[in-house]
Amino acid sequence: MCCSSVSLNCNVPGVPFPSPIDSPFAALMVVVYHAVFFNTDFLTRGGAFLGTLNAGVWIFFVTSGCLLYLPFAASHLGDAAGVDPRGYALRRLARVYPAYWLVLAFFTFIVPRVNIYGLHGFLLHTTLTQTYVHINP
Repeated sequence: MCCSSVSLNCNVPGVPFPSPIDSPFAALMVVVYHAVFFNTDFLTRGGAFLGTLNAGVWIFFVTSGCLLYLPFAASHLGDAAGVDPRGYALRRLARVYPAYWLVLAFFTFIVPRVNIYGLHGFLLHTTLTQTYVHINP
């Protein structure tokens, strides 16, 4: 289903966000937070402020959740056809996993920050399930 027939207005009266423009700023907040964390551990001028930029994760989650729910809300309200859950899941996987695998490869081979232990660890990391299992030897 295409979202072109769905209005992108997720605003609640009196609440200034989420809006589609919030996601890039939230993503930038997270990137800056991690850059400062990995390079200075916030022991730099402005480190206390820069340490609060992880709030971008919450802004990104709220904005993304709102935008991802729009087709389902439109279907529920009768403004659009029903959403095929299987097609929806496949499209989400096709959008998320290739970028995740690229970043995982980068942080495994180029900037070694990820420790993958054997085939079991490889499968856990490539399926985003490593946080549910203790894999450190």
